[in-house]
Amino acid sequence: MPSYSEQVRPIAASEIPLLKQFLYAAIFIPPGVEPPAFSVVDLPELKAYITDFGSCRGDFAFVAEKSGKLIGAAWCRLLPEYDWLGPDIPVLALAVLPPYRGQGIGTALLCALLNQLQQKGYHGLALSVQRRNPAVRLYRKMKFE
Repeated sequence: MPSYSEQVRPIAASEIPLLKQFLYAAIFIPPGVEPPAFSVVDLPELKAYITDFGSCRGDFAFVAEKSGKLIGAAWCRLLPEYDWLGPDIPVLALAVLPPYRGQGIGTALLCALLNQLQQKGYHGLALSVQRRNPAVRLYRKMKFE
């Protein structure tokens, strides 16, 4: 498995608008199910992950790049409406574009984000994932419960 740690870096301010595309890519679509319209990311419960990103305490993001193209992103923010683990536990969003999945990119992104959170004094990271989503393997490997 190739290592992508060299291509994982903090997101640039000019790239923050791209989180909308990565938010859509993060949506798990089970086999045989029609993907939702892109406008689904404008629903309040999803839009909360990206609206004014970078302007709030707890907003951290990393991207993975290959040949000058962003191929993945992992970001988190404090979302009071999703504070089931506590008010100072950010909520994760992670996406790797389909052609690049299964190559260790999600792991590299998540490790970079977890390291940043630890350096900044955060003591946890929350996530929500469907059991049938193949990403469950990554989260279990990284000791999420």
